[in-house]
Amino acid sequence: MKKGLKIVGIVLGIIVLIMIVFLVTDFFLRKNLPNKTTNTQTNHGEILEIKPDTSTGFVWEKKWSPEERFRDPEGYQKALESRTFDKVSMKVKQDTVTNIGATFIITDKNEVSCGYTNEYKIERNIFGLWVPVIPITYIISVDGSYSTLAKETVERKEDWSNVYGALRKGKYRFSKKVYANQECQYIHAEFSI
Repeated sequence: MKKGLKIVGIVLGIIVLIMIVFLVTDFFLRKNLPNKTTNTQTNHGEILEIKPDTSTGFVWEKKWSPEERFRDPEGYQKALESRTFDKVSMKVKQDTVTNIGATFIITDKNEVSCGYTNEYKIERNIFGLWVPVIPITYIISVDGSYSTLAKETVERKEDWSNVYGALRKGKYRFSKKVYANQECQYIHAEFSI
């Protein structure tokens, strides 16, 4: 009887070990799979594009990087230093405003793009003055920083229901921090509810 239990224990141990090996291998294989909704991804400023490969089925190839726009390092450094907040703007996407969120379009016309984060604030216009809307909570999830591609636009859908709740009727200003050359500044988009 004890010998039978010992054999069953060994067999179960081997099965568990095989399952662990399979799961770990599967995890690492899936980790490098491309996103099914797009054929590009970013990697430290580079944009990578899927190219067919006979051995693995796909391979990521470098498509563009900011440094390649400027063949000489001095040109790239000059473009970095010439970034200005005047070339970054934000506006509300038409017909997306609700009392709990909206979609904003951020445009960066710099040669080398500026960065921005999830951090934002909402202010209400009261008698011509911008007064901060009081948050219902001070918890804002931060899931990293972002940047547009140089000379391009990006859309960001914002849902402020967890931070500000439903806004009342009125004129508001959505503000987001933008970073360039070790400085930061808010850009604004006005909207009405």
